[in-house]
Amino acid sequence: MKKFILLIVLFAGITAAMAYLYFSRLNRESDENNLPLIAISESSGIVFRFQSDRSFYEIMGGQTLFNELLGERKSHELALIQEHILSDPALNALIAGEKIYAGVVPGTEKSLDLLFTSRLAAADQETVAGAIRKFKARQSGGTYELRLGDSAVFYLAVKERMLAFSSNREAVRKAAAAAPTAGDFATYISETARFNRNTLANLFIDYRRVPALLEQMVAGKLNGELAVFGRQQSFAALNYNFSKERLVFYGSTSVRDSAEFLKLFAAATPKKMTISNLLPEGTANYTLYVVPDYKSWRSAFEGLLSQQKEIDAARSARNRVKEQYRIDPERTFPAFFKEQMISFQLSTGEKLAAIDLKNGEKLGQLLIEMSADYAPDVKVFKDAGLLYSYFGKPFERFERPFYTIIDNYFVCANTASTVQSFLNSYRNNRLLLQTENYTRLFDQLPNTASVVFYVNQNNSTDVFRQNFYLPFYRQLRSEDGLKNYTAFCYLLSGDKGKFQTNIVLDKKPAAEADSLQTTN
Repeated sequence: MKKFILLIVLFAGITAAMAYLYFSRLNRESDENNLPLIAISESSGIVFRFQSDRSFYEIMGGQTLFNELLGERKSHELALIQEHILSDPALNALIAGEKIYAGVVPGTEKSLDLLFTSRLAAADQETVAGAIRKFKARQSGGTYELRLGDSAVFYLAVKERMLAFSSNREAVRKAAAAAPTAGDFATYISETARFNRNTLANLFIDYRRVPALLEQMVAGKLNGELAVFGRQQSFAALNYNFSKERLVFYGSTSVRDSAEFLKLFAAATPKKMTISNLLPEGTANYTLYVVPDYKSWRSAFEGLLSQQKEIDAARSARNRVKEQYRIDPERTFPAFFKEQMISFQLSTGEKLAAIDLKNGEKLGQLLIEMSADYAPDVKVFKDAGLLYSYFGKPFERFERPFYTIIDNYFVCANTASTVQSFLNSYRNNRLLLQTENYTRLFDQLPNTASVVFYVNQNNSTDVFRQNFYLPFYRQLRSEDGLKNYTAFCYLLSGDKGKFQTNIVLDKKPAAEADSLQTTN
């Protein structure tokens, strides 16, 4: 009996070992087949994926929006690739029917470059060398140097069944050196791609790597409203929705880190956005948050403050109010907050924040003792930190702000003149929602959300000039670039711990753009 049991145990052990070796081999083979994906995911935080076939190129042939987004230099590079690579039968045969990954990578001297990877269709080094012989390619250190056209230089490398291609030599070398082991971003793309097979193209974003790209464009640190892209520990999987009028992507965003402010809204029920109705027509950008159940949201927020070791400072700010003014701070903002908050920046660069209220008049009375008068409709807090302790990120720049309460909105800024400027616009009905470009954009989007990030192109001219390096600023204001684009919107709707996502880069209607150019 003992021998029988021993044989069973031995047989089970051998079976388990064989199964382990078999599946390990499958995993290695799968990773090797996925090397183009793995290499691009290790190099770039913004990855565009499409199928290399005639129908895709025919459809995209009528799309000019990407050229305007990429700029003259990159558009010229793509035209050369189309002319010399994709239109060449021998070269096109190498990747026909395969997935192509295009990633945005940091370039030299404050620039961005494109890196392409793809799986070779049953080709080897000799086949590739023969296909590119016509370009008089020179090989150095495993990388081929090709000249397309008169002066454009590109680099190409082959590793096993992967081809990497770019005008950036270092990006090609890095891709060729990638280990065949999928990281978390590559794994995320593989998992989500299963549900995106019937779309024209996909966009994948690793927000952890976006700051490295933005640093090529933006002078100084990522602050202000751009900070939303500098702190995210998130992945997004988006489908490209073809349109000749605007760039549109939709899909989902997954926040990977529980210690992140954005995570607090992933389970929130999307609501109709109403607080944006107060924004002045000169608003350059805003970030809007919806909190349908403040009590449960605040519990999660205080957990976040504890993780970030900020809970003691928050409690101290509340205790000062209680001790100095004999006012229970829980009877102020927590009692009268309705459900939405927003931070926004004007075309002049001035920054404000606001919340909507259930009863603004009563809250105003409770705040009298803890405030000082500045003007008939403008007051200033005597102490710091109370707003941040209750609402977090939108108020992190407003320690002891000037404020006003009007029509059940609490609005604050760091200078009294900014508050007075807001009041002047609001009372004279000079509002963003009255502008045609704004209403046209949101007619194309869901009318409910949990988080919205919005940028107005024309109102951001001075903000862009102060923050973007000159080549990118010129691209933003160029007729052949993004000048005729009116706005960028990034809309997130909570969905059981992740976000349904819509990203839109909107453009003036062709007739309107032509009219403006004629006038100018």
